[in-house]
Amino acid sequence: MRPHFLIIRTTSLADVALALRIVYPVVRLHPEYRFTFLMKPSLTGVLVNAPANLEAMVIDLDRSEKRIAGMLRLVRKLRNERFTGVIDLERSRRSRFISTVLCTFSKAKLSRIPRTVAVSKTKMKYIPYDEGKRYLEHFTDCFRKSGLIEGELPAETSVLSPSEPQCEAIRNRIGIAPFAKNGTPKEALEVASQIATALKNSLGIDSLVIGADENVTQKFITKENEGNIFPYSSFYKEIGMLSSLRIVLGVDTSRLQLARLVGVPVLFLKELPHTKEQINQYVLTPLQGLLAQQTNQ
Repeated sequence: MRPHFLIIRTTSLADVALALRIVYPVVRLHPEYRFTFLMKPSLTGVLVNAPANLEAMVIDLDRSEKRIAGMLRLVRKLRNERFTGVIDLERSRRSRFISTVLCTFSKAKLSRIPRTVAVSKTKMKYIPYDEGKRYLEHFTDCFRKSGLIEGELPAETSVLSPSEPQCEAIRNRIGIAPFAKNGTPKEALEVASQIATALKNSLGIDSLVIGADENVTQKFITKENEGNIFPYSSFYKEIGMLSSLRIVLGVDTSRLQLARLVGVPVLFLKELPHTKEQINQYVLTPLQGLLAQQTNQ
């Protein structure tokens, strides 16, 4: 029987995008194996141009599979797949329950990330962007324990290939991702406008606001600004758009992680800059360094 592995990470888009930086290279290393990624229904579209041996399976955390009875039904469904191994990249109460029950009643080998970075231990709903490198190391170790990695993974600048052709109209723009969970769309767009003006006046570079959801699109996009805001419609179009940009900066970790998947450099901002001094210090100065690196490559 063809070896079959279950991968679990059911949290945010940013976390799943981060995990894909390890998942895709591992899956490509083993075209003879099957891989199933357990995730929320809203995130399955992020598996853009996935290898043929990787598929998504959904867990509905808002409805039927939120409680014990629903998770047991899911486990029974998963048992029919006869997994060779279960790779828990989350270590939440939910993922521990699913993986433990699944492996207890089968011969599947279980590997988990350490307790110190578990969702249930850290109380974090998502992985902080500046801790991404540490989590990638733990994800890699998890796959190594499962026997899927020997030595080092091949270095890949771009993990995902764009499914949409690059857009000439926005090529080489700077992407601004200003939408944070703890802010308002109005504030985010106001700050994005200040950053865009600074980029144009100081560096002569055009920009594009990205990550605008349906709420932002309906309330704030006008004829005057629609050419400078990219409304979200699908992951396919999003990946194509991101691959056209020169650099992506902002507080929206989901867009930053997606940009990393297609090999676009990013500038992470812990918070939105509100003054000219902050924009100079936290945006223009480090951005000039990134641009210089690109020029020298």
